[in-house]
Amino acid sequence: MSAAQAQRRVRESLGERETVARAARRVIKAFMDWGVLCETGERGVYSQGFATEVCSLDLAAWLVNACLYATPSGRADLDSVLNSPALFPFRLPRVNGPDVVSKTRSRVDVMRHAGNEDLAILSAQGGNK
Repeated sequence: MSAAQAQRRVRESLGERETVARAARRVIKAFMDWGVLCETGERGVYSQGFATEVCSLDLAAWLVNACLYATPSGRADLDSVLNSPALFPFRLPRVNGPDVVSKTRSRVDVMRHAGNEDLAILSAQGGNK
């Protein structure tokens, strides 16, 4: 990824303002400080650094719950949530539906869907949107 690409994408979303450009530069710098992005030999070009491993099933279930709240429908395929770009720079362990239900104290329901996929849904009793 290059700084120019990041700047262009941010400006497409937020507009052509100097404040936006400064903020994008600061975010890139913060990602470099955290080790999420690394400099390459080429100026202004970055590679992926390390991802933070989430070892706790409680924390992984909480992040799944947070992703569902960020989804307009409040539902998503569990594999899609676990691999969502929204979880950058975290890498979640492989969790199954029953783990998510038990760790979120029933705020998330999980149903088997399409044979072998788990569909995670915000529970109505757990404070659905």
